[in-house]
Amino acid sequence: MSRADHPAHETAPRPTARVRPREARAAPQLLRRAPPRVARRAACVTLSGTVWARVHKIDRIRPQPGGGAIVLVEDDRKAAAMARVPSASALIAIARVLNARRVLASRYGGKGEVRYAAAASPPPPMVEAITRAGASVCDAAGERVIVPASPAGLSAVVDSAFAELAHHVRTSALAADMGAALRAAEAARRKAPLDREANPASYWTAVFELAALAGELSRPRGGRWVETADMPVPFAIRFPGGELAAPAKLAQRIVEGGDPLESMATEVEPDVAPLTRPDPPSDP
Repeated sequence: MSRADHPAHETAPRPTARVRPREARAAPQLLRRAPPRVARRAACVTLSGTVWARVHKIDRIRPQPGGGAIVLVEDDRKAAAMARVPSASALIAIARVLNARRVLASRYGGKGEVRYAAAASPPPPMVEAITRAGASVCDAAGERVIVPASPAGLSAVVDSAFAELAHHVRTSALAADMGAALRAAEAARRKAPLDREANPASYWTAVFELAALAGELSRPRGGRWVETADMPVPFAIRFPGGELAAPAKLAQRIVEGGDPLESMATEVEPDVAPLTRPDPPSDP
């Protein structure tokens, strides 16, 4: 059995006062009055833990005596953290499961299974995303299967999740429209680059947020998100004529502080960002 870095320990949250329904209804008003600096910080949310977001890595592989293997995708978060931004959790989980399935296919001829080893029970929409992507949901040790895999079409789930994530980012940033939200997010990331190895949760969340915003700009031209065979980000925007755009590649460069003159807005033009084959996820 090989294993990547151990999951980071999460600090237990401090007890908080119970929010009355009336206070809960007032929350959106407080968000609208938040200072711009606070809103910018809210645009990229780190959903606690680090292992859950390592899109570029395979966590654990357990070779089996009769051949094949069990590939484990680990999620070290608590249930509340998984549900904080459901769209981001679902997209990253789908990406990691698809990557794990492709590693299983390339190294073990597809013999075996992928298990999503969660430290807490994922919310129902996330369970659906994981199982449709082809993994079973199991306990943190990867021993006990709780919900079996049920592979099914993913394009509608992926497209809806990207749309929800883009609207979440725009609302959190108090931006007037998707274009303004994308420009603000690009500027913020270039000023504060993120390291994929040191901070995978913030890094990959930022990448998916930028891609989601760019995707919304493609919708007037009929752009829709679909799953692809790419690794480590197995998603692209398909246009009515069949062209594909893969904005996540530029999103990674922007999050790393590069490409000061390029904008994600140009990446959602058909044929501008052809589908590529990035390096596969790292070995554990």
